[in-house]
Amino acid sequence: MPRNGGLRIEVVIAEGTTFAVPISESTTFETLQNDVLKRAAKLKIGVPDGNLAFRLETKDGSIAFAEDVITEVLNVSTRPSVYLCSLPSEEVREEVRLDGLEISSLPDN
Repeated sequence: MPRNGGLRIEVVIAEGTTFAVPISESTTFETLQNDVLKRAAKLKIGVPDGNLAFRLETKDGSIAFAEDVITEVLNVSTRPSVYLCSLPSEEVREEVRLDGLEISSLPDN
């Protein structure tokens, strides 16, 4: 049994390959993504191109932010699945309006 008490998450990548990845209570989606990319490279499995993000529960589910802690977003006791997907550019841009100011996560090119 893993040292962290058996916490794991199922990660599905574009080709339909699924990885069971052990996590801790403090693992972020960014750390998970790095782990999955390393595993895929080691096994020579293709991953999506472009801006990658995790979608929760289905391939069209909610987008998880890289800095979010997995156990704070998902009930990992149910061994949930997340999907590593490439986001279209319009989904990558997040605009937030604060007191009339517009802040964008991507610079305009």
